[in-house]
Amino acid sequence: MATEEKNIWHPAFYEAIEIEFINYANELSFEYEYQLTTQPLRIDAVIIKKKPNIKIEKNIGQIFKGYNIVEYKSPKDNLTADEYNKVFGYAYIFAYRNKIDTNDITISFVVSTHPQELLDKLESVITQPFKGIYYIKNDTFKVQIIESKELPLEENLFLNALRNNLDIETLKQLLLKEKEIDPTKVNTYMYVINKANYKRIEGMFMDDKGWEEFLKRHNLVDPFVAEKEKQEAIKTAQKAAQKEKQDSIIELAKNFLRLGNNIEQVAEGTGLPISTVKQLQY
Repeated sequence: MATEEKNIWHPAFYEAIEIEFINYANELSFEYEYQLTTQPLRIDAVIIKKKPNIKIEKNIGQIFKGYNIVEYKSPKDNLTADEYNKVFGYAYIFAYRNKIDTNDITISFVVSTHPQELLDKLESVITQPFKGIYYIKNDTFKVQIIESKELPLEENLFLNALRNNLDIETLKQLLLKEKEIDPTKVNTYMYVINKANYKRIEGMFMDDKGWEEFLKRHNLVDPFVAEKEKQEAIKTAQKAAQKEKQDSIIELAKNFLRLGNNIEQVAEGTGLPISTVKQLQY
């Protein structure tokens, strides 16, 4: 999967999964892009029960134990047998590094594309307790595959809509539902969903100007542009601080020279190059 594709969809997924478990906000903690080793091995998300005896009634969380590994596949990404097995490897590393009993770990795959080839290979060990959710019998971990677009809208609106082929009625439901949620918790999600779908919805947008007007009307901001602007602001502040520090050092060097210190002494005391200190004499 291209880096650009992951950068677009994964932040939206992180918001969506927290919204889905919003009724358990005090019972669950969420860790994203969990670094397993010093090498580039990362788990998309780990959902941790704050208290082991908490029972999750949500359809996508009924298999949850203490530590719940989640692998997300974006709309253009398929869940292959290799990817499936790779996450099992991640789970073993996670258990080993954190000294966790494997019996207290579950694995969830969230996909948009139906993984028919994989399901065919797992056919004899699959049950389907809920619409859009497949349980995979396994000796080590409890495993589920969540086909997000098949989830019921009334229970999993935000995961169901995490795709680029929405119908206008589902989008309307989202626009109504997102008003009930803290804007800081849903901005990235709503931006990505609308950006991915707006050209498919006839009459809603005509051009980029229409898109900009839509963002303003629904009080949305481009999170990727916002992050870029944030980083640029940080760099500007750092440069300003560095210049201020440099100006202070130069003033200090001038004072040392006025007190009769020679060039070598001033350079050594301030860390300035001798050539710079020589220029301060004039």
